[in-house]
Amino acid sequence: MNMKMSHKKLIALVLSIIAILSVSLGCCSSEASDSGDKKGKITIGGRDWAEPYILSYLIGFALEDAGYTADYRLDIGDSLLLHNALVKGDFDITTNYSGTLYESVLGHTPIYDKEEEYNTIKTELKDRYGVAVLNESNINNSYAMVVARKTAEKYNIVKTSDLVKVSSQFSFADPGVFWQREKGRLQGLYGKEFDWKSVNTFDKGLRYKALLSGAVDVTIAFTTDAELNDPEIFRVTDDIPTYQPYYIIPLVRQELLKKYPDVEEIVNGIFAKLTEANMVNLNYQATVEKKDYKDIARAWYDANVRK
Repeated sequence: MNMKMSHKKLIALVLSIIAILSVSLGCCSSEASDSGDKKGKITIGGRDWAEPYILSYLIGFALEDAGYTADYRLDIGDSLLLHNALVKGDFDITTNYSGTLYESVLGHTPIYDKEEEYNTIKTELKDRYGVAVLNESNINNSYAMVVARKTAEKYNIVKTSDLVKVSSQFSFADPGVFWQREKGRLQGLYGKEFDWKSVNTFDKGLRYKALLSGAVDVTIAFTTDAELNDPEIFRVTDDIPTYQPYYIIPLVRQELLKKYPDVEEIVNGIFAKLTEANMVNLNYQATVEKKDYKDIARAWYDANVRK
């Protein structure tokens, strides 16, 4: 048998060895990456309008900076569907509103004590659904009366009690059945004189235009409405706690926190920096200036978190 190997056979053998080594090293490299160089994927769920979109992206950016992979499911059209999807494990993190959680999810009668509402939510979501309630944000998306700034200046309106004194002269733009539902309770807080000259129903998007045009004098706002960024809109301050609190709260599945305990601090860190005024401005950029949700979130995150 000829012990000499041809030049061509030698080259072929060397190439085969290189190929085998490349595959082996590639497998080893992949296994090392999967075993801890990269943290896991976390899915963020959210409702289907500007505010939850922006908040979801802010959470995602913070998680990515901490080494996680962020995925998104931002198409949930109802708060109960959002809650059920979180419990089921369709996603790991979301945000919801304290009043919605207390009343619609947990089935309690509305209350106006912020601390009691939060403590009840935190205890019951953990015990009943295995959901961790993180720190309550500073953002309360509840109700407030608003007037045109020129109206506030003309009638010296600062607080709700000031508005009550002249309410019989004013027309009210109602986005639904707010006044019909709340009239008796508000009169119990501020007196029977709290009523309007007329009440007309306006689409949510039109009532601010009607207010600024003078077609109506007063409307009810959600306190993170984009339109509150307009300097010609004046938000009336309540004398006493008047409406059920609707603070934004981040929620995380307990199973995820057991696996990745640092997620709690990461998410809480984002909401500690956000203010109600920030949220109004971010919503304004989305709904009035029509900027991309993700771009809005990225610009705020880079300026306030990564600065």
